[in-house]
Amino acid sequence: MAEMAEMAENISGKRTQMFIRFAMLVADHIENYTIPQYGDAPDDEVENWSEAQCVAAIQKYCKRYLLINKRGRLEVLRDMVKIAHFAQLAFNKMNPTNEEICLIAEGETNHERQRDSEN
Repeated sequence: MAEMAEMAENISGKRTQMFIRFAMLVADHIENYTIPQYGDAPDDEVENWSEAQCVAAIQKYCKRYLLINKRGRLEVLRDMVKIAHFAQLAFNKMNPTNEEICLIAEGETNHERQRDSEN
């Protein structure tokens, strides 16, 4: 975790710094709540979930956002962390190739790839 904090300090983009701090919070949530409560891969329940089930969990927590006044701010913030975790699980279950990961990292879109292949 200290490495991620140091990495955040060395990145110039404010949005990137904010995301790294958020990612650290998600990692803390996984380590301190999710794993003790539900176990860890490959022995936890979500190991057998599909990407669609992970997306359904995201939708569930998004719907709960509307209950902010009933549930309280802290629980809504915690749900945002859970959404990020389920997004990561769905992403991994899609088994992206190294090429796809590189294209995403570079900011390339399908539209740009299609245009380049036509030329």
